[in-house]
Amino acid sequence: MTKPYLMLALLAVSMAAITPAAADVIATCAGCHGTEGTSSDKNLPIIGGMSSEYIKGTLAGYKSGDRNDCPQRTVSSGDKKGSKSDMCQVAKGLEDADMKTAADYYSAKPFVRARQTADDAMAKKGQVVFDQICEKCHSNNGTVKADDTSILAGQWMQYIHAQLDDFRHDKRKGPDKMVPKLKKLDQSEVDAIVQYLGSFK
Repeated sequence: MTKPYLMLALLAVSMAAITPAAADVIATCAGCHGTEGTSSDKNLPIIGGMSSEYIKGTLAGYKSGDRNDCPQRTVSSGDKKGSKSDMCQVAKGLEDADMKTAADYYSAKPFVRARQTADDAMAKKGQVVFDQICEKCHSNNGTVKADDTSILAGQWMQYIHAQLDDFRHDKRKGPDKMVPKLKKLDQSEVDAIVQYLGSFK
């Protein structure tokens, strides 16, 4: 079996276990995040393997408006390929059951780290800063699914950088304990954290 046909067969097996309505929800997510939650766009997070609670909470935040950092992105696959969309727009059309469907589906997938190159010297500096201010909530370098926070080690650096900037400049609401710590960092420390998290292969 050739690779393209093998991929289609695997996708058919994975989608066969869910209802048509659930398949529609997942197809919407897959347009940007991929069927396995492994985004190929450096501006979009890899979501496969994150906890169901974290994904549901994120979607609920977008729907309620508590999270309103919603830059438009180009849909990379599916029947809406090439069109523009954003997470606020997508979440508004989701019911609670839809959010649970998407969250449970992507949570069951493995987190596949991005293929990217980090600066070794900056990554070493970033590890020190991360251990000091991030490790308590993002344990084991931000790899523990049970923390119900975003998985960080191996996430796209460009995405992490954008999110940290949004937290620091009040463009995205963050945990009360986290944001003040981030605001105390200088830009070189922020850059170093990003390089550290991007150094995981």
